[in-house]
Amino acid sequence: MEQAINNVSKKKQRNSGIELLRLIAGIMVILVHIATASERVVESGSVAFYLIQLLTAITIPAVNIFVIVSAFFLVKSQKRSWVKVIELVFMVIFFEFILNLLDIVVLDKPLTLKKVAEALLPNNYFVVLYTCMFILSPFVNFLLKKLSQQQLVTLIIILVAMFSVWNFGIDLMREIANKDLNQLSTVGSWGSQKGFTIVNFLLIYVIGAYFGLHGFPKLLTSTKFLIFSYLLALIITFSSCFIKVLVYTNRESAGFGYHSPFVIYMAVALLCLFAKLNFSNKIINSFAGASFISFLIHQRLFSYFGVERLFSIHWALLFPTFFAIAVGLYVIAFCVYLLYNISIKKLFTKLDKVFENKGWILNVELEKPQEMPLVEEQSEEKREDV
Repeated sequence: MEQAINNVSKKKQRNSGIELLRLIAGIMVILVHIATASERVVESGSVAFYLIQLLTAITIPAVNIFVIVSAFFLVKSQKRSWVKVIELVFMVIFFEFILNLLDIVVLDKPLTLKKVAEALLPNNYFVVLYTCMFILSPFVNFLLKKLSQQQLVTLIIILVAMFSVWNFGIDLMREIANKDLNQLSTVGSWGSQKGFTIVNFLLIYVIGAYFGLHGFPKLLTSTKFLIFSYLLALIITFSSCFIKVLVYTNRESAGFGYHSPFVIYMAVALLCLFAKLNFSNKIINSFAGASFISFLIHQRLFSYFGVERLFSIHWALLFPTFFAIAVGLYVIAFCVYLLYNISIKKLFTKLDKVFENKGWILNVELEKPQEMPLVEEQSEEKREDV
């Protein structure tokens, strides 16, 4: 069984277990944004407040899941398509433009020069950081493949300690002391920024790349261990909200940062668990493909469905209501995804072929072992004769 699990990372075809995780992560992103928005209107310390904190703790690993799954597959290739980069930026601009038009037509919002200018900018932190990671990934792969398995493990331990554990500890102390400790951060003078940085993306990329190169460690193939450790990390993440209540701080909980070692581990545990499923299902694969478009459009759709008006419902209905909204918004995103695929996507597919035929791709090939030139050997022999 363990050998079968480790072989998952060596297969070229994605298994639907990991695609199912991508689909769930897409819904988790919607849920965490609903939870974040609803937290502003519920009373701190109430039952609804703690339920929302629990929902946030469950769904906060979503972005890390997208990154680690991408790394798991991207590490197997040294080539990157420039058309993919262009398409990512285009999608942000295109959907922002369409949503602004909907605001004008449906919500009767005025068209301003500011909105037009904003629509033409790919103002999305995830897309910007993901694109940077995507471009850098073949170079990172090149370096990681030069390391032995043990050296790579050592690198991961250092990176996690330096950029996750340390910054998480600093943020926790800052939250308790209610004092600015950003100058202690290893990320920058603005602090850890709760993991919304290329540093955190690359940290998680290296972890995912390790699994793609060497498979899952023996301990992470045990279902019982994965479930237990995941729940433990979840409880620790959720418990961080009590600090916020006890010290009466308005700061966001340090435990809910993407850089938290517990949030990172939850993404790791979920990848290991879902990779074990190892099955094939075209429907799941198709729905998982809509996760990116769902990420781009779901928050702008909140106002169309009156999501904000539902925040005051009874606490017993919070989970089922929020889940129903998230699933509904994801289904809408899937329909948009299908329309995009049968129209605009085809243009990028053709453009990608043109770029590939022209050789306009990013290709960081691994060096082949060099043999000692015969000329050098001959010259050495001549020196000996002399």
